[in-house]
Amino acid sequence: MAERENEPRVAQAIRTLHSEAILTYSTDGMSDEGVNWVTPKELREAATKLRQAVEEKNPETEIVLEVYSRNAMRQKDIAQEFIQDLKDIEAITEWAEWQKATKMTLFVGW
Repeated sequence: MAERENEPRVAQAIRTLHSEAILTYSTDGMSDEGVNWVTPKELREAATKLRQAVEEKNPETEIVLEVYSRNAMRQKDIAQEFIQDLKDIEAITEWAEWQKATKMTLFVGW
């Protein structure tokens, strides 16, 4: 999903689905001030909304899945693989809340 920076339609689709908190990210070398922090709850709600939209085959998710598929592991159906990634984000946010985290962001790195 890091490629969404070159695909403004992805960010727009995610905003249309009211899941913009999932657009938070950080990469190595960025300062803390350059990161858009959200609460674990905000990130979980965004992941849940996006997951539900994919499960419901909402047309807005087509561009999201198209871009996601560029780097997917392809061990299962692209939509199912993306859904699992979103479930993983939901689980991470629950752990972050359990740890009393007040802010978080996704990390993209390879």
